[in-house]
Amino acid sequence: TEFGSEDVLKTIPGFFRRVGDTNYTFKRFKGIGIPIINTIDQIIGIQVRLDEVPEGASRYFWFSSAGAIDDPTGKTECGTSSGSPIGVIYPEVIKYPTLFITEGVFKGIKIAEEFGCIALSVQGVGAWKEIQKTIDNLEKEKGIEIKYIFVAFDADMCYNPRVYKQAKKMTDALKLDNDFIYYVSWDILLGKGIDDMLNDGHKKLIKKYKKVEFDKNYEIVIEKAIEGEEEKVVEKIDKEIFKSYYDRYMILT
Repeated sequence: TEFGSEDVLKTIPGFFRRVGDTNYTFKRFKGIGIPIINTIDQIIGIQVRLDEVPEGASRYFWFSSAGAIDDPTGKTECGTSSGSPIGVIYPEVIKYPTLFITEGVFKGIKIAEEFGCIALSVQGVGAWKEIQKTIDNLEKEKGIEIKYIFVAFDADMCYNPRVYKQAKKMTDALKLDNDFIYYVSWDILLGKGIDDMLNDGHKKLIKKYKKVEFDKNYEIVIEKAIEGEEEKVVEKIDKEIFKSYYDRYMILT
């Protein structure tokens, strides 16, 4: 073969070989394969979007050797895990030195189309550990200088402290000065994801807030929300109750 041996498949997520077999195989699915592309246009992972979702299962998952093997005998030789790579989506023409970070490839594609900016797609709000490395690669390998970063997670981030805390950890870890990092948000009644807003023509209703201001005010919301709570754990507060505190105390300009 081109790579000298089929054993190269052992290093590619999704492929595996059963003990005693000479050929590698992979589990079949009915759905869409979504390639995750890195800064230099290489496919570094494949996410699968199922056509039909079994009850209690997720529609999206990784094409991965670890998750694909279901031989009841257990007699298999694993390939490799997919990890949780960060996707890079380029617009046809880069119009602005602004980088968007969002959750999901389709949202990243829509952002790139509408704003003329590069979008980074994390596959889960907590899967951001390689984000700064990816930004460094953009600057090193493509010579792209990033001057602004916008975080565009779903609108319910505002009412979900778990999601917000991941967004804050991520932005805290970025090298860019906090004065040039923004969260974007909108009325959740108009759409959950930023792609919903853009598809429905609500681009002008998307607002941006400086990280420093947003973080400061969100901490006030958390303090107010847990004042009367015995356990003082904001994540245990009902979402609708927390939303009422957010709407009351989150003062942004």
